[in-house]
Amino acid sequence: MYKIIKRESRFEGKIFKVERQTLETIDNTIIREVVYKKPAAVILTINKTKETVILTKEYRAGSESIVHGFPAGIMDETDKNLKATAIREVKEETGYQTSYLEELGSGYTSPGFTNEKIYYFLAVVEGEPSQQKLDIDEEIEIVEVKFNQLLDYLKEDKIIDNNAYSCLMRYLFKNNSGVINKILNEIIKKY
Repeated sequence: MYKIIKRESRFEGKIFKVERQTLETIDNTIIREVVYKKPAAVILTINKTKETVILTKEYRAGSESIVHGFPAGIMDETDKNLKATAIREVKEETGYQTSYLEELGSGYTSPGFTNEKIYYFLAVVEGEPSQQKLDIDEEIEIVEVKFNQLLDYLKEDKIIDNNAYSCLMRYLFKNNSGVINKILNEIIKKY
C-alpha cells in the first residue's frame, strides 16, 4: 500500500506543475516526481462533405519537430466540460464548426509520472472552414487527408503524435470491435 506522506512543489507554470512526493510503502520510503496537468481533449475530426480527416501540423517543443496530429488542447477556465473543450479546440485550430461530437473514452498518457489524462472525441464537420482563432503561441497548418490516404500517413510515420493513434484506436474499439478481433486473430496466427 502506498501512502503520500509529504508533497513539495518543485515548479508551477502555465501548463503544468511538478511535485516531489515522499511515499511510504510496506517496506520503504520512496521519492517520486510527478507532473500535474489539466485534462485535455484530442479530437479525430472528419469533414463529411470532403470525406477527409483533418490533421494539424505544428511545431511541438517536446519533440523539437513539426508534428502531424489531431486537433487537441487542454481544458481552460471558459470550458464547462471536456465536450466544450473539444468543440472549442476544433473551431480554434481548424476554423470548422462541429456538427456532431461523440465521446470515445479517456486514458492516462504515462501514469508512472504524470496525472495527464486525455479525453478522446470524434467530431464531424461539414463544408469549408472559417478563419482559425489560434492562441498567441500557436502556428497551426491544417492538412486535410482523404480517408484512403490516412493509412499511408500512419505507415510512413508522418503522424508521430501517439495521442492521434490512441484516439483512432478508441474509435475502433468503440465502433468496430470486429476489426480489432480480426487483427488480434491474425497476430495469433502469425506468431
